[in-house]
Amino acid sequence: MNIKSNGKSRLIAILLWFSALTSRADSSGSLKIYLIPPTVVSNGAQWQVDGGPWQSSGSTVSGLASGMHYVSFSTVSGWVSPNAGNVSVSSGITHETIARYNPALSSTANPFLGIVPLTVAFTATDVDAFGYAITAYNWVFGDGDTSSSQNPTHTYTQTGIFDCNLVGINSLGMADAGARPYYIEVTPPPIDTGLVTNGDFETGDFTGWTTSSEDDPLYVDNGDLLFTIPNSGIYMAELGSGAIPCTVSQQLETTAGTTYLLSFSVNNAFQDPAELWVSWNGTSLLDTTNLGDGGWTNMQFTVTATGPCTALQFELEDDVDYVGFDSVSLLPVPMEIAAATASGANLKIDAYNGVSNKLYRVLMSTNLFLPVSEWTPVATNTPSANGSFSVTVSNVVTTEPGQWFYVFQQE
Repeated sequence: MNIKSNGKSRLIAILLWFSALTSRADSSGSLKIYLIPPTVVSNGAQWQVDGGPWQSSGSTVSGLASGMHYVSFSTVSGWVSPNAGNVSVSSGITHETIARYNPALSSTANPFLGIVPLTVAFTATDVDAFGYAITAYNWVFGDGDTSSSQNPTHTYTQTGIFDCNLVGINSLGMADAGARPYYIEVTPPPIDTGLVTNGDFETGDFTGWTTSSEDDPLYVDNGDLLFTIPNSGIYMAELGSGAIPCTVSQQLETTAGTTYLLSFSVNNAFQDPAELWVSWNGTSLLDTTNLGDGGWTNMQFTVTATGPCTALQFELEDDVDYVGFDSVSLLPVPMEIAAATASGANLKIDAYNGVSNKLYRVLMSTNLFLPVSEWTPVATNTPSANGSFSVTVSNVVTTEPGQWFYVFQQE
C-alpha cells in the first residue's frame, strides 16, 4: 500500500514537530553558578543541584523544571562554604549567579543551651585559617544585639533559638566567616511539679515515669526532635509517632479528700492528627484530638484524691510524628479567703480549700513594707478536715485610728 503526501501535509507535520520542540524548550530552564575566589576553585570547590552530580565553577545544568531548586556546595578545608538554599529557575532562561567562599575563622561559644537569662562566652582567633591577621570582628547574636569585640560575652534575656554568626575582616581586606553558625537555645526556668516526680523531665530521661511504647521509642531531649524549645527547663518529652498509643504514668502519693490542680503542656509542632487521653485513678479526664495550633498548649484540671495513692496516666497516639509533652505538675489547690468579718473585738477570717492537719497562721504588721519574716503571729488553726475553715484573731478590732495589715499563711 502506498501513502501519498503533499506539501501541505508535510508543512503541518513540520509545524507540529516545531511546536512540540518549542514546548519542551520553554518548559525548562538552566542554572549556571560561578564560585569565588579563584583560590577555592583551584582547591576543588564544587556545587550541585537537588543532590545531583557535582559541578565545577561556571558549569551549566540544563533541563531544570521551572520553580525552586536546592543548591548546595562542597566543603573545602580552610574555607566556609556558602549557605545552601533554594534558587528560582524560570522556563527558557539560564539563571546565572555567584557564590562566595570565605576564609574560615575559628571561634567558640559556651554554653549552647541553658535557662533564661543565659550568659554565653564567645571567642575567636586573631588569625584566619591561612594565617592572616584579623583586623575587625562583627558578632551577630541573633536577638538584635551585636559586638565588635574579639571575645565578647552576651546575655540572652528572652527564650528561643538564636542563630549567632561571626564575620571578620583579615589584613587583606577579605571577609572571614566563623567556621559555623552557633544555635543558642534559651529555655524557660523549671517549674514546681509538686507531687509529680520529674514532671519537667529535667533528669534528661523518664526517671519516675512508667512508659509503654510498642512502636517507635519515646524520647527526652532539649527539643531538637521537634525543632522547638521545652515549655519549662532544658528538657522535654516527645511522645507518639506510631499507630499504637504510647503511655506514660505515675503512682502519686496523695491525701484523701484533698483537691489538687493537675497541669501539663503539649506541643503538636507539626499539627499532625493526634489523640490524647488522660486518666485520674482510672477515671477519664480528657479524650481529645485538639492539641493546639503548633505551639505549647497548657491544659489544667481540678481533681480530688480518694486515697493515699492515685494513678495518673497519659496516653497519646500520633501516626505521623511526635508530640511534645512537658511541665506536668500536681499541686494542692491554694487556700483562698472567702470573707473577713468583725465580731465585737475579734476578726474572723473564713477560708476554703483548706487541707486537713495543715497549720494555717495569721500574721499582723502595722508596716506593709516590712519583710513577712518580721510580722507578728496573732492566730493559728489546724483544720481536722479538708475544705472550709475559720481562724479568729482576738482583740484586734478597735475604734482607735491606725492601720493594721494581715497575712494568711499555710505552712
